[in-house]
Amino acid sequence: MSDVQSGGEGNLRRRFSGLAELWVYLCLIFLSASGAVPGINESHYLPKAKHLWDSSFAPGDLFLESHDSHFLTSMFAGLLARWLPLATVAWLGRLLSWLLLAWSWQRLRRSLELSPVAGALALAGWLLAVHYGNWAGEWVVGGFEAKTIAYPLVLLGLASMIAGKWHWVWLWMGAAMAWHPLVGGWAGLSAGLVWLFQPELPRRMWQQLPWL
Repeated sequence: MSDVQSGGEGNLRRRFSGLAELWVYLCLIFLSASGAVPGINESHYLPKAKHLWDSSFAPGDLFLESHDSHFLTSMFAGLLARWLPLATVAWLGRLLSWLLLAWSWQRLRRSLELSPVAGALALAGWLLAVHYGNWAGEWVVGGFEAKTIAYPLVLLGLASMIAGKWHWVWLWMGAAMAWHPLVGGWAGLSAGLVWLFQPELPRRMWQQLPWL
């Protein structure tokens, strides 16, 4: 067997292994968060998103016409709701957030140099802790809303931090803040404190100034 063939087979195995890992993560997330529509917050935020694009939907409602602090989510969901039922929008949003969470968890697992089995066990433990522990109701997974997009973006930021790719940290944390100001804001502040205590602060600040 030539080196080219062996290299191609190795790449194929790695891709298959990566896809299988993502599938396991998706199954764990689905088991944790596949409740009926509408879920927590979907009954509030999805109609609000629809109202943003279609003011004739439930006109005069005080909540729907109040200030929108999750503008990106409302823009995305509201655009879909112009052509799709809200239940379909909820499932599409859930699928998007679950795929993003599975991918971000894989990136974090690789940055920590854990085995795929350890990554799956850690994810299962985290989902259980979110559901039953002090984070109960924090909506990392479940009904589609701003937090279910923001938390995976924070995980991508953490993975980049561990890998020492700080320019990506600021991009991911900034994206998380754009989707949910509190989730992304606190995560970005925490990342900033870590960054301040790394060696050679002046040099790093000069190099990363365009990303800050």
